Amino acid sequence: MLGKVIKLILSTRFTVFFMLLIIIMIYVSIISSITGINFYLPEYRYVYILISAIFILLFSRPSRIPLMKSDIDFLYVSPIKKTDFALAIFISYYIVSGMMLLIFLLPFSVYTVSGIYGKAIAMTDTVIFSFFAVASELISISMQKYKILIASIIILYIASTAIFGYGPLGFIFGHIYSGTLIIIASMIIAMYFSIKGLENYSDLSISGKSLESDNIGFYSKKGCMSILKKSYYMVYMRGGIVKNYNMFIFIPPGVIIAMLIFYFFIKIPDKGFLSEFIMILFILYLTIFSISMIQNTFMYERGWLSFNSVDPAVYMRYFLLGKVLRYYTIMIPSAVIFLLEYIFIGGIYYYVTIIILFNIPSMIIIGVLVLMRTNPRQIKDPEFIQIRNSIKNSVYMVLIIPFIIINLFILLSFYAVIISSSILFASGIYILLNKNLWRSAALKLFERGFI
Repeated sequence: MLGKVIKLILSTRFTVFFMLLIIIMIYVSIISSITGINFYLPEYRYVYILISAIFILLFSRPSRIPLMKSDIDFLYVSPIKKTDFALAIFISYYIVSGMMLLIFLLPFSVYTVSGIYGKAIAMTDTVIFSFFAVASELISISMQKYKILIASIIILYIASTAIFGYGPLGFIFGHIYSGTLIIIASMIIAMYFSIKGLENYSDLSISGKSLESDNIGFYSKKGCMSILKKSYYMVYMRGGIVKNYNMFIFIPPGVIIAMLIFYFFIKIPDKGFLSEFIMILFILYLTIFSISMIQNTFMYERGWLSFNSVDPAVYMRYFLLGKVLRYYTIMIPSAVIFLLEYIFIGGIYYYVTIIILFNIPSMIIIGVLVLMRTNPRQIKDPEFIQIRNSIKNSVYMVLIIPFIIINLFILLSFYAVIISSSILFASGIYILLNKNLWRSAALKLFERGFI
């Protein structure tokens, strides 16, 4: 029965071509690992930890467990064990986040230890760690309002290995046996609680006690300010609920990542290419974070296009401005930390501060407009996922490429920083203030059937 449930869950979420793409990427990652079997670069331990922390933060963002309507209407009322249902959901989630984490970590795992035996253990432990990471993500997601704080604690638990040597990633610091035992124990405990959480979470999803039932008001004498406040406080995510979250719960993860980078730069003896590589990783994280905001800005908005009381151009601009202000609330502490790192250590850390303050907000504004004019989508029932994971539906990720190129371009020189950031910021301000651009975007939403 478990095999049939898993097969049905996977078929409703993934196309054959998407699964084939994942398999090919895993194969390439394994080949890359084998080619580095003769190299020993202990500095890459810090890259390993940073990649793990970034992935856990990205996949633990505010959202509900990825349930589809067919899961609740058909599978959950079928005579199957809750444990089978929970395991199938876990596996479907692992294919998305666990496999992606594995693809990035496997090549680095072979560099962190010496000897064929040690490298084989490191690769095996990396697979085990990927299950621990996914289980930890699901635990944090099931914690509802405190999920981001729980994710921060998990990140600190992982990063503690860099300080004490012994921890869930102790195997990359040469503690082969103790590190392996710790990661296996951590994986078993995390998977147990994540499976139990999935079983109870299914009850919560259909119990009638909707988490969306709270009445939340955003009152102001000016309608524009009400729109701004609504956009700032409300959190919309794929397969997620709408909730009035306290903005401060989003700040710790970004601060933790920035402080990890600060610590790693102090620990790494050779701060040449590896330091720049870690900076590139953080820039990639910022870019993916901005793409996520771009995709979800108007995806869950309902009803406002039918109203005649507010000009759609005004609504869209103030709504987007609220998203940008929320971004600043989350990321300014990280920008301050990078600025302090530049003051006390030197180097190119102020580049990241500039990216956080000017480039990413501008990219969010530009990206939202481009998406609204090209391929906008609306999720009409935020309780469930209506879109399968397929190559076709992931084409929007192509937007990441020019953003990454622009952000990496500023690493070349100070003049590149000034030129690229000035052009981006000026373009973002112009687009945000131009009503005609947003009116044409609103017409595109009408054509796509937004309600």
